[in-house]
Amino acid sequence: YYFKLNPFNNSRNPWFKEFWQSKFNCSLPGGGKNNTGKRNCTGLEKLSDRYKQDPKLSFVIKAIFTLAHGLNQLRQDVCGRNSVGLCPELFPINGALFKNYLLNVSFAFHDGETVEFDRSGDPPGRYNIMNFQLLPNGSYDYIHVGDWNNGTLNVWRDMQLGKKHGSSVESVCSRPCPPGYYKNIQSGGQEQ
Repeated sequence: YYFKLNPFNNSRNPWFKEFWQSKFNCSLPGGGKNNTGKRNCTGLEKLSDRYKQDPKLSFVIKAIFTLAHGLNQLRQDVCGRNSVGLCPELFPINGALFKNYLLNVSFAFHDGETVEFDRSGDPPGRYNIMNFQLLPNGSYDYIHVGDWNNGTLNVWRDMQLGKKHGSSVESVCSRPCPPGYYKNIQSGGQEQ
């Protein structure tokens, strides 16, 4: 959506022309005195040029969508499913009630992720599983090998865990010491 905008198709935003002139260092008709001597904007300039989206922006978008979904559900329940706009019964908004609606929000985000919350208001745990690996060129880097999503572990690439490729780290559990004794670990990890 954003990349398709230009000053000729986005008249609803009163600041867009000013933004366009500033971003592309050009002048639009009626663009003000500060643009004297600048080249004319064509409208063909590309918003995608030198664009880098902040990876945290999706959190802000999800928060706004959560508020919108929660408020819409509250409005429908208080004002009626077929009502348009806000009704007098909605005011003043009961904050505790609105919080309950927010906690019960669940919707699919455009990236396929389900946005939902537990009773404490926390989203489900989602983690990338990264593995520090020796690469074919001899350097090391973290490689994304899997993820943990809402209690489910998915690993889709082999992990390097041992000194040799393909070897696994051996996990050995030792017996607990009887009362009055302690473990004396020797070199090589052997118990005594």
